[in-house]
Amino acid sequence: MVKLFSGIIICALVTEVLTLKCYSCASSTENCSLQSVCNSAQNMKCKTIATKSSVGATKITKSCGICTEPLSLNTGTFAYFQGYRCCTSDLCNDISHQVEENTALNGLECHACQSNSAAVCARSTSIVKCVGIQNRCAYTYTQLPVIGQRLVIKGCASEGICKSPKSFGVFFGVQIISEMQCCQGNLCNMETTLPGRRCHSCIRLAGVCNSKPIQCISSSCTMASTKEVINGTSQEYFLKGCGNCFGSLSFNAGSFSVERADRCCQSDNCNNQTFKVERNTTLNGLMCYGCTAHSNQKCSDTMIMMNCLGKQTRCLHSTTTGRFEKNGIIKGCASENICNNPNALAIYGRHPKQDFYCCKESGCNLGSGSSGLSIAYSVTLTLPFIPLILCLFSMKTQRN
Repeated sequence: MVKLFSGIIICALVTEVLTLKCYSCASSTENCSLQSVCNSAQNMKCKTIATKSSVGATKITKSCGICTEPLSLNTGTFAYFQGYRCCTSDLCNDISHQVEENTALNGLECHACQSNSAAVCARSTSIVKCVGIQNRCAYTYTQLPVIGQRLVIKGCASEGICKSPKSFGVFFGVQIISEMQCCQGNLCNMETTLPGRRCHSCIRLAGVCNSKPIQCISSSCTMASTKEVINGTSQEYFLKGCGNCFGSLSFNAGSFSVERADRCCQSDNCNNQTFKVERNTTLNGLMCYGCTAHSNQKCSDTMIMMNCLGKQTRCLHSTTTGRFEKNGIIKGCASENICNNPNALAIYGRHPKQDFYCCKESGCNLGSGSSGLSIAYSVTLTLPFIPLILCLFSMKTQRN
């Protein structure tokens, strides 16, 4: 009994140490007496966020979360700042917890422009003086498929801006929106001196894949064709953009299967072709356990085996995580290149955990774990960068 009571006391103390109370409100006009509790063991802190731009008033929010790098951009006609201040004691992000932007000139100068025309920005002679944390010159040429508009940006940027868009606009493992390209040194952001390729960019769920040019940091232009079948319903996707090739991937979990093929090339605008992924339906003799959430069964308990086809020469088992999902298990027949590169699963929005394995014998992927979840494609967006893009287009709309 003494030991049990001692254990309860210790657990209570640990819980107290691991939790942190913070003020939480979505804007400075709200009542910030609301409180939230976060897990400080997961590196979460109380934070105050200041967001301001030249097209709107400064917005102050408070919350519990992970602190990230501040963001700052100036294109000459548009300025944006998002700063964070964090603290680690209960309710420390009170009304006195402020975020200040450093607006002192830092000596760096960059070419400046914001337009829907690359030619206009190429002719622009505008120069902007950088301030505070804006220690890079930046350039991007972006085609936003959802909004259907293009945007060319030159200006001063913080290191956080340069890092943020690295996974911005990735569909099925192909990047179809330009990354922000940054350089160090006065007036270094001329598009003629930028590294990387210019590539065709598009995504087609049906109909013609109308290509638009984007500037890539990678040295490769990419084309990818994907076919997935969920509970007998088939859907095909074709993309063009930037990135490295994974090769032909094949996975079959029974109720869910996917085939993907890609092609890469290393010259400007070389990815101007279209092709369809070919599915090999020849039985290869291997049988594996298969399960995802599409089968409405717990993958930890499934005893369903399936015949593997074509290049599916391995049985796969893994616990995975997703952006908006809890841990789940996937099992199925897989091509060898998925086993050699588990990160290929990220194309479908899943990220393997340490228990990922492939094996060669029939039925060798029985494994154990929690209930299964689907492998699903996702759009990967770097969240801190989204408000900036929206602000830029808001400004463009207002001026028009």
